[in-house]
Amino acid sequence: MDNSDIDANRSPVLYVRGLDHPNFKTQLLYNVFSNFGNILKIIYTRSKASALIEFENTEYATITKDYLHNIVFMGSQLKVTWFLVN
Repeated sequence: MDNSDIDANRSPVLYVRGLDHPNFKTQLLYNVFSNFGNILKIIYTRSKASALIEFENTEYATITKDYLHNIVFMGSQLKVTWFLVN
């Protein structure tokens, strides 16, 4: 893996959009995303069909973003981006 995308100052939190399936459960998201690293917290907002996922470290978040951005999940395309913390 190329570590050039890993920034020591980057938050290990990803912002995930496209979670608008009526039968969506947070456990499903955990089951998919935890394959790429340890998850500390998931915050899901049904009204925005999105979630924040905090990983144990930035490397796990980077790998997850690289693999899962733009995949089709429960009929919708996921948008996985960095959650920017100021």
